[in-house]
Amino acid sequence: MAFPARLVLALLLAVLAGCAPIDRSPSRTAVPGTPEPQNPAETPTPSLSLEIQSLVAVEAGKPGETAVLGLIVNRSGQAVDGLRLAVSLLDASGARVAESESVPALHHLDANDVSPFAASYNIVYEPGMRATARLTGYHAATPANQPLHSETVQVEELPDGSWMLLGRLTNPGTSAVKVHELAVLAVDAQGLPTGLLPWTAGTARIEPRGSLQFVATGRAGTSTAGHFIYARAEPITGEQRTEVRLAAGPELRQTSQGEWFITGEMENLSSRPVWGQAALRLDLEDQLAGMAQVHFPLPLVPGETRAFALRLPPLFVPLPDGQDLHDLQLRGDLESTPATAAEAALALLDLQVESYEFTGSRAFLRGRVTNPGSRSILTPSVFATVRSTEGKVLGAVWQVLAPDLPASAEQAFALSIDLPAQATPAMAEYDVRALGIEGDR
Repeated sequence: MAFPARLVLALLLAVLAGCAPIDRSPSRTAVPGTPEPQNPAETPTPSLSLEIQSLVAVEAGKPGETAVLGLIVNRSGQAVDGLRLAVSLLDASGARVAESESVPALHHLDANDVSPFAASYNIVYEPGMRATARLTGYHAATPANQPLHSETVQVEELPDGSWMLLGRLTNPGTSAVKVHELAVLAVDAQGLPTGLLPWTAGTARIEPRGSLQFVATGRAGTSTAGHFIYARAEPITGEQRTEVRLAAGPELRQTSQGEWFITGEMENLSSRPVWGQAALRLDLEDQLAGMAQVHFPLPLVPGETRAFALRLPPLFVPLPDGQDLHDLQLRGDLESTPATAAEAALALLDLQVESYEFTGSRAFLRGRVTNPGSRSILTPSVFATVRSTEGKVLGAVWQVLAPDLPASAEQAFALSIDLPAQATPAMAEYDVRALGIEGDR
């Protein structure tokens, strides 16, 4: 059964997991090879029943790559999380050419919830390619999802052919909720998936009867006739405090090459490590013009102030004649989440900067990071901040080097840092450090 025409042909479509019809794909198959849950004492009752819908192979955003897209539906009467899928790519004859593990975009599914998923392969796409998927792991869970209303506000095709979607989520409930995951599935005129747009900007907390706007972006080259929004939100229990603040900025800056970027500093005010993030909003005469997101790969320790910088996002509205970007109003909405003890076990890594280079108002740093300890380091990351002689942030960047760095291993890095046009890179002060989360072995 194809998507209903009234749904597929409208550009501004929105369907939210958990509160939308799920029988809307041309084909449905039960997930084969369902494993036992990792904790047998939590075996769902009735037995687990998951279903794959709309499984298709498409050209990926990068040349020489193929992607598989699909939906997974929880048909059982029990909530599940920790879902993992093995997705096999088949050629036109049905022979398997590759297999990849995939995690659904929504990590927790209540009964009848739906989530999109994607898998990618470094294989050139060929017409006739197909795919199969099987479940390889899951946990039984307690129902926790809060249904939300969703709508697509605006969809823009950017100059490079990629897509930018502005959407809105509304909380109809009587308690505040936190959005944990959000993704947008693009479909063609036949209702088949063409791309999965990740959540790129927007706050996570929604007050009772409140709404939030968000941005999702997608790759170039997709044939898109509609979009479906999937989100997972949970009610917030207990007192929630914002334990981070903007110690400086956000501030708009411009390089000597005419590129715009945003700088600022986030400070952890609490006595515990926290994950801090900020949704940066650009307004023009009280109209939303653009959004960007600050999200650090590692938590902030108590009292830490960490600099950030990011490129100006694409704007939803054109600037009137005679106005420039300095007329935009810029503000940041901050949120924080306590880090677990394991996430807070940060360790410094040995770092050696091997070269500094300057081109225009851009600095390039290259070097190596070594793990001197006896344990593996998770999310090994390099942070670099450039300040004026007065201590003002001129630019910042961070880079996650690998998922983990084994004991005694080393990893090269190369950083490019935007600086304001009036800055003198050779006279600035550079703070470069490397750290990560200490593993248990």
